[in-house]
Amino acid sequence: MAVDQGTGLIRSGRLTSANIQDVSAAPDLLPPSAGTVYADGGYHSRSLRELLAQKGFSDGVMRRAHKNQPLTPEEVARNHALVPLRNPVEAVFGTLERSYGFTRMRYFNAARNLTAVLLACMADNLRRSLQLSPA
Repeated sequence: MAVDQGTGLIRSGRLTSANIQDVSAAPDLLPPSAGTVYADGGYHSRSLRELLAQKGFSDGVMRRAHKNQPLTPEEVARNHALVPLRNPVEAVFGTLERSYGFTRMRYFNAARNLTAVLLACMADNLRRSLQLSPA
């Protein structure tokens, strides 16, 4: 999911099967205008870093260790610095899990799961937009 960092509104998302890696869905989730893209370690790849640079985005993707190649102290410090910036986005996932019950998918049908996720995202956006609008 692509979440606006300032408002916490869900801008876009994709529902894929479990055998699809997060990083392969990342290009579809990039916003139209340049800025910084924050993401967890599941999106860390050379191809995504190159795509972000090509489109003029700043790289806020957390680094992850690879086989026989641990993170350097600089990368660990970078990951720790990114955590507070990613908290508003992670709060959306916490809300979807706690308030809307999305700890697991409910259906065996991809279309039904997509519908359920989209409805939950719309409900969350409506709830958040009420908090954003001036009284």
